[in-house]
Amino acid sequence: MEDYLFKLYVIENSPECAHAIKNINFILEKYLNGKSKLEIIDISKQSNIAKEENIFMVPLLIKKFPLPEERFIGDLSDSTKLLAIL
Repeated sequence: MEDYLFKLYVIENSPECAHAIKNINFILEKYLNGKSKLEIIDISKQSNIAKEENIFMVPLLIKKFPLPEERFIGDLSDSTKLLAIL
């Protein structure tokens, strides 16, 4: 397993979600350099997951591993706040 596991919850065709995907990929490549796995989940296609994870807003990034679990809501453009959860 990688050192970090992230799940990014999005809704297809959302400009804010597309921006979040771009931002998190950039940050993970720059700062974690292959030591992470990112799963992107489209909740418009898997609505049951939104209920299971208590997702009320997207985009939502959840750091699943290492613990503790952390959540970050928004377009992920604030790299300072995002790096704090890494």
